[in-house]
Amino acid sequence: MARSKTETFHEAVFFLQDHQVFRQMLKSEFEALLDGYVGLSDMADTEAEIVYLQIDKSLNVRALVFFHLYFDEDGRADPEWNIPIEELAKKGGSGPDLGGGPIRLACRSQCPINWHQKELWDPSMNPGANDFQAIRKAVVENRLGYAKVEAPEPEAVQTPSKFTNVKVDLDEDDIPLLDDISGSESDTGFDASETLTKMAGSSPAHRTKLARLIRSQRLRIKTLENLKNDELEEQAREYRLNAQQAKQALQEVEQSLEQFKVLNAQLKKRLYERNEQYLALQDRMTDQSMLVEDLRNKLKGTENVEQERQEASNLRAELLILKEQLERRNEDLAYRDEKEESILQELEDLQQKYEDLRNEGSIFEKLHELDVVFMAYHPGAGHVTIPFVDIKRYVSNTNAYVAMKCSVSEETYLKWLGHYENPVCQYQSEGGSPCGSPLSVVHAPSEFKENYSDLCAIHRKRF
Repeated sequence: MARSKTETFHEAVFFLQDHQVFRQMLKSEFEALLDGYVGLSDMADTEAEIVYLQIDKSLNVRALVFFHLYFDEDGRADPEWNIPIEELAKKGGSGPDLGGGPIRLACRSQCPINWHQKELWDPSMNPGANDFQAIRKAVVENRLGYAKVEAPEPEAVQTPSKFTNVKVDLDEDDIPLLDDISGSESDTGFDASETLTKMAGSSPAHRTKLARLIRSQRLRIKTLENLKNDELEEQAREYRLNAQQAKQALQEVEQSLEQFKVLNAQLKKRLYERNEQYLALQDRMTDQSMLVEDLRNKLKGTENVEQERQEASNLRAELLILKEQLERRNEDLAYRDEKEESILQELEDLQQKYEDLRNEGSIFEKLHELDVVFMAYHPGAGHVTIPFVDIKRYVSNTNAYVAMKCSVSEETYLKWLGHYENPVCQYQSEGGSPCGSPLSVVHAPSEFKENYSDLCAIHRKRF
């Protein structure tokens, strides 16, 4: 930024917040702030809305530049900030009359240097929150102590015909508001275009008023278009994130379904093995019962009663143990049956969800028969038209498809997207922490250069 002083104008810098001027400083003080000699602790980690003013000797605003400036965690101004505010003020378009005639205005909707547009911001012109009114009020208060030189009274305009001397005075209502035209038209019931046509042919004062209204309306239209584009971009981003989340949810459901299918197969196999074990225990118990019965018959006809009784007692004990084992097996099988029923129910629910998701595919077939073309918005590529035949490839790898539209590789596009969404320096120090300094956004993926566009000026020298 040039460090120049002019003899014609005073130069000042105003900080705005909530449509009010809360800090004022001279141009020289602002330059010291940019050079890092001083900092603003109350502005730490904040992107401030700032206005550069050129004020004539009669304390009339002659030019305004609305720009952003980031302050780091220590309240220091961004060292890479480099907006030519004096040149923007010189080349700015026509703006509203703040008391000394139409001003030169540079803002986001009216930027004479296109590549600085994203670094500017649009002033608010809403009733009760008008940034132009706040700026003019601060200039009139003159807290910076400028010496005021009274301008000579303008001479009356002499006309050879019916027009007399005309003097146009500005009051607070001359500053443009977003509802000037709409409000007057709805309240009076007259056609605004017919009224303006009559004004154009009435007097020089009316023609001047008409020209100011036209300029202010053009500025309002540009401001509203920028607000609409920002909202559309945010909505497209939210839609893209929601679509990605839905895709991930579908993949998770499919994975869960596959896992439950595998688990169900394993449980069926275990159930079959348990049934085989149960049948084997029943056969063994039958054999033991037959053996006990044989022993009882032998006990009746043998002389060694004590020995036979001991054997019978042992057999009864073994039979009791087998009965206990059989009861435990029955309990295990009952528990397995309950668990299998629960898992089968969950499997049926998942299969139903899967069928519902698959049925949604029929909608795409109908869209294909109707030759419907899809459109999606992606940063770097803008609004991308997607033919139906490319839908599968677009859904399977959206980033690769968008990268192809941008004429770059998928890896380059993903790195550019990370830079676009979080334009900070990616240099990693030896401790592993990133630099994190804010960077100017590279808006085209094809212009993005790794290890250059994503590094600050200090760390670019390392590569």
